[in-house]
Amino acid sequence: MAWLLFNFITKFVIPVYRTTKQVKQQFKNMADAQKQYQAQNNPQNQASQNNAAPTSNTLNTENVGEYIDFEEVKK
Repeated sequence: MAWLLFNFITKFVIPVYRTTKQVKQQFKNMADAQKQYQAQNNPQNQASQNNAAPTSNTLNTENVGEYIDFEEVKK
């Protein structure tokens, strides 16, 4: 009975524990890397958004035209 318990612990419990610990560590590393990536790219995104904002405001919104409701044509 002790031999079966020893085999169960050494061949199942310990590997499952190690694998779980390793997967948690990899997820933590991936989350940290994603935060670091976002922090590095955030100033660049803000700068590009600031440059794009004036061009989007220069659109003439007064001459939009009349709204035409779309109707589906069935054959």
